[in-house]
Amino acid sequence: AGWGIPESNIAVINNSLVEEVHSNQNISDVRRKLGISGPLVLTVARLYPWKQVDDLIRMTPHLSDDAVLVIVGDGPERGLLETLALDLGTRVVFVGAVAQQDVYSYLAAADVFVLNTRYEGMSHVLLEARRAGAPIVTTDVGGNLEIFDTGRNGLLVPYGDRSAMIAAINQILEDQDFADRLGNNARDGMERYSWDRQVTETLQQLYASAST
Repeated sequence: AGWGIPESNIAVINNSLVEEVHSNQNISDVRRKLGISGPLVLTVARLYPWKQVDDLIRMTPHLSDDAVLVIVGDGPERGLLETLALDLGTRVVFVGAVAQQDVYSYLAAADVFVLNTRYEGMSHVLLEARRAGAPIVTTDVGGNLEIFDTGRNGLLVPYGDRSAMIAAINQILEDQDFADRLGNNARDGMERYSWDRQVTETLQQLYASAST
């Protein structure tokens, strides 16, 4: 619309998730491999500056119950991030890249999933986290605003507000009933992001365009 396209010529087709994959790892396997017995705060992201993983590392000392930040993913920022995390010892764990079918296990094992992103379209990893039933905290940017009703199926915080991000994560860590409610609600409505729905809507738009 900002480019001057008439609203009648605009259609939004949401991203989708392919059929759910099942990992060979279960939650106990993940936690045992990571050496974590307490709360697990997870982020899954390519390690680029706009994912703001460095900010998450700086927040880790302020997380409740000595929660451990687990970072799944790789990228050009990894060396810098590992250096930043040195003083935090075992409170920050770098997993690196994992097979797609194993991402679900990490999501299911998480007490909180966090995506502290500067900008986002329609994030697949947030959809995957919803499908896994993870309590989610993310920033109020881009497509994140379209897939979360804050307080019901996740928590949205203002981008760049470190205090709000810490408070949101700790609210989930400190209130199991609230965490369970967010996780259960996150699974609701995921049929909206099915592959069949995306294909059908895309074909409908193609046919409509061809007939005009």
